[in-house]
Amino acid sequence: MHEPVTLSQLQAALKVVARGQAFHQIPPLPHNDLSPREREVLRWVALGLENEAVADRLGIKVKSVADMLSRVKWKLGLQTRVDLARYYLGLHLVTL
Repeated sequence: MHEPVTLSQLQAALKVVARGQAFHQIPPLPHNDLSPREREVLRWVALGLENEAVADRLGIKVKSVADMLSRVKWKLGLQTRVDLARYYLGLHLVTL
């Protein structure tokens, strides 16, 4: 669980965002057994794109996206798109 955010931390974050900068860094994925393409698909799904949009963006078939997502879920021991997003954003504790 995360610590509560203080008022001063919130104010500092808002100043960073007001300057057009990001205040949250997405953690690197620790799993080396994901292929670069699987990582790319995971990234776009975690950021909210549907399979069709991921396929269009990457120039691959929708079925390929679905197949990769199934493999990624299996490799990471996850079940849903929400689990994938939480994992990608560093909000999901995975036990290996």
